[in-house]
Amino acid sequence: RQTRAAARHREPGARAQRIAVSLLGTLNDITDEAVVLASEVCRTRTMHEVVRHDACVSLAQLGQRDPRVRPEATRILLDVVQEVDAGSYLRTELLYQLAGFGPAADTVAVLARLLQDREVFIRRAVAGALAEFGEAARPALADLDAAADDSDAEVRASVQRAIERIGGSAGQ
Repeated sequence: RQTRAAARHREPGARAQRIAVSLLGTLNDITDEAVVLASEVCRTRTMHEVVRHDACVSLAQLGQRDPRVRPEATRILLDVVQEVDAGSYLRTELLYQLAGFGPAADTVAVLARLLQDREVFIRRAVAGALAEFGEAARPALADLDAAADDSDAEVRASVQRAIERIGGSAGQ
């Protein structure tokens, strides 16, 4: 007997769409059409959740491999991460993908705001990404200091690690 979630991943139409959008992220020759398709599917809130997830990951992969694609991919992924209805699974995955782009100022600003997210997995991923950014995450210090007393022990530990890697606290 299949669980409902497992059945959603195996819907015939969604399965073909997943394969198609997943392949976009593996293209050797990155075309404008591939970027547009991955972007459109990633942004479409009514798209099947796993198809949308795979399109967003493909867009991130394209952005990581092609600096020309990175600004648009970053903008779209940041928009999706901030959607309340995007689901914590998609949002968490995109935080890891964005961390791979490096500490752009707009990324740090969005991540700093997400330290107050209602989802503990989001707060954990954000604190971890900011720790990876090190000194470049200095603009997030005030938000990290505010998150130092988070209700989740893992978030608190990641926040402390981020503050240490940045080299101080907002009060310094």
